[in-house]
Amino acid sequence: FFQAEDGIRDAQESRGLGDVYKRQEEERRRYADQIEGLKQRVEETESARIAAAGEARRRGAEEEMREEEMERVKQELKRVVEKTEERDAALKEMAAQVATSKRESQEKLTDLEEALQKEAALGEELERCKTDLESLRERKQDELGQVRAR
Repeated sequence: FFQAEDGIRDAQESRGLGDVYKRQEEERRRYADQIEGLKQRVEETESARIAAAGEARRRGAEEEMREEEMERVKQELKRVVEKTEERDAALKEMAAQVATSKRESQEKLTDLEEALQKEAALGEELERCKTDLESLRERKQDELGQVRAR
């Protein structure tokens, strides 16, 4: 600042002490305006920084929520996989039981078929025996008739 008392004058010609004070006042206003502009820029920058920090916190919170949700999904998927594996094991056990039951049923069916074949063979044998018995009876009656006729 220029002060007339110190005898400091601007390079331009002065028309007196009033001009110096006017110029000093103008410079004070210009500096005050610059300071006000700088303050406003600092406030805007600080607001932007705070907003950016808030946005970063929000994004961080969103990311954390996504990570938590992913962890929940992973845990649920793990439970589903475990249940599926348990069901698969149970189905394999059931399939083994069905295979055993089928094999046993097949064996029983084979035994029944063999028994039916034996029964059929025995039926045929029985029919032959009946036929033989009938032939034997007829011969014996013929013999008896011959013996009586004599």
